[in-house]
Amino acid sequence: METIGTPWLYAIFFAIVAVMLLIDFLSFKHKDPPKSSDVNALQNEHQPVSIKLAAL
Repeated sequence: METIGTPWLYAIFFAIVAVMLLIDFLSFKHKDPPKSSDVNALQNEHQPVSIKLAAL
């Protein structure tokens, strides 16, 4: 079985994926907290995500 996938092609693909992941992780920061006086909104923003919610 022949393939068009050469080692160089795979290396370039994985390099592009790695660069995109780095850009995603380093440039997209968490937005500023709301400036409202709503205490519930401030508390809910920093609550840990449950496994059930993450699975959904």
